[in-house]
Amino acid sequence: MAHTKSSGQVTTRKTKATAHARSKVAGATIRKTGVAAKAEATSKKTRRVAYTKIGPRKVPTRKLKTRAAEGSSGPASYSALYYASSFEQIERIRGGLCARDAIRLFEDLDLGRGQLLHALGLPRATIDRKARGAGALSPAESERVIGLARLIGQVEEMVKGSRSPEAESFDVREWISRWLQEPLPALGGVRPIDILDTMEGQALVSRALAQIEGGAYA
Repeated sequence: MAHTKSSGQVTTRKTKATAHARSKVAGATIRKTGVAAKAEATSKKTRRVAYTKIGPRKVPTRKLKTRAAEGSSGPASYSALYYASSFEQIERIRGGLCARDAIRLFEDLDLGRGQLLHALGLPRATIDRKARGAGALSPAESERVIGLARLIGQVEEMVKGSRSPEAESFDVREWISRWLQEPLPALGGVRPIDILDTMEGQALVSRALAQIEGGAYA
């Protein structure tokens, strides 16, 4: 005689089957969550790396350090100096630019160090002495050198914002070195390099660069 299953046995088996199914679903969910969490962590890491490499603006180039920068404000690039706020610039100027970094800036351009020192009204003997002793420039000296660095940053950003196919291979340092020595109608025939020794003159040079931003660079 065949035995019939009691309702209790059927219920127990259904309960076990349901629990097993729920366990499989839970396991799949946990694995899926783990994969998602790992993917999210990887995504965040990728974003952090991308931000580190690219930053909020464009890729910076050579860095300039100040005495203050070595403490808390950190190094600055030409582009970063161009975009820096007035208070950030004041802090860097007061901190004093490292003389060795000023010399590196001069070597970045296709102009002689002596010519740039003369253009900025800086005594060569003093700058060389400070560089040998890892000293810093005075605030007045730093202001003029940082002003020149900001002009380089301005041209860099002009080129980066250009849609011209030639922008990628454009040599900013070579162009600005040549442009600084050319008489400009916008400056009444004066060469930009001849008015870099004052901040008012540098402001005029910056405005002249802004006027050609939408046109040709050469």
